[in-house]
Amino acid sequence: MFNMFIMPKNLADDYCAWLFPILGEVEAAIDKSSMNDFQRRFVGAVSERLLDVWIERQLETGRINRNDMAEIPYIYARKINWPDKIVSFLMAKFFHKKHTHSF
Repeated sequence: MFNMFIMPKNLADDYCAWLFPILGEVEAAIDKSSMNDFQRRFVGAVSERLLDVWIERQLETGRINRNDMAEIPYIYARKINWPDKIVSFLMAKFFHKKHTHSF
């Protein structure tokens, strides 16, 4: 989560070489003219999900050993407005209303 990692430089270079062309294509394919500032951050959201995809592929191919990995606990210092977040999630899920801000 959050696109944060610590890994050897060669793996980080390979990850970036794989990731950024994909993000470039995603960004070029989507019209952002009607999006607000929050919605234009979609490329970052896509990249957060792709980190897991890349890691899983490295595990499948044996390039990374699961025993050499660790997920480090984090502290989310920002207060979350859970009622607002839940309502917004449900509106997006059932009524296709886009999120307009972070929670």
